[in-house]
Amino acid sequence: MSCPALPPTADAAEVLSVRSGDGKSFYSYSTRLGIKQAYYLLNINGGTRPYAFSLTKPFVVVEPSYPGTRVSFKVIPKAVGTTILTVKDTKGNTMVREIVVYDPGAQPLALSALPDAGNPVAVGQRRGFGVPGGKPPYTVTASNPSAVTIQQQSAGQYAVTGRQAGVVGIVAKDSAGTTRELSLIVRNLTTLTLAAPSALTVGPTGTAAIRVLSGQGGVAPYRATVSGNQLQVNATQFQMAPRAKGTATITVWDSKGTTATQVITVQ
Repeated sequence: MSCPALPPTADAAEVLSVRSGDGKSFYSYSTRLGIKQAYYLLNINGGTRPYAFSLTKPFVVVEPSYPGTRVSFKVIPKAVGTTILTVKDTKGNTMVREIVVYDPGAQPLALSALPDAGNPVAVGQRRGFGVPGGKPPYTVTASNPSAVTIQQQSAGQYAVTGRQAGVVGIVAKDSAGTTRELSLIVRNLTTLTLAAPSALTVGPTGTAAIRVLSGQGGVAPYRATVSGNQLQVNATQFQMAPRAKGTATITVWDSKGTTATQVITVQ
């Protein structure tokens, strides 16, 4: 009775690996290296020397750690970013490591002043936010582009406009590949309404027959205007004082430009 042939296996001596010692920085597939350190030692074992190195991006330089060595190398950080280091021996055996060069003194990437759940963005409303830290330039995207529109105002400054109610992820990514994501709530705009008496009476001379006008809904802050001389309106405190008999129209504007009007008769 014959047994099925086993698949060929690589000779242990041909498998490239990282030796103990200073090479421990490269044990895992992804390695973080600080940009301010002079170099990191990479000690290689296995395969058939000499070794060759290739990089997807020139964020590090690999060179022998001392003259004549064929197994110990310096990995020297040159720029912040992510690159893939491939080590290859003369027989074509390879070992791959992702190297992330970072700046330990830099501020972490963040989304600053992005409206939170306690202060959501209304549909049609435009709000500003910033992207500090990390390594500029940045790209800022939305998980649902139909829900919001994002526009860059200046370096690190952006504006988001609500288009559709719901929860959308805002993702900032810097040139080093670091990402930061926060959730943004977009709500439907409530209708702007006015609460004010329909009629006011002119009081005796010298009295201040003040009544309060209030704006509800919409997007604060509000401002108020009045047509005619029958009413005087304090647009800050929203107080109305009748001045002469007749009719007057009060118009209140919210920060989005939505208006609500009410006609008031002064008796």
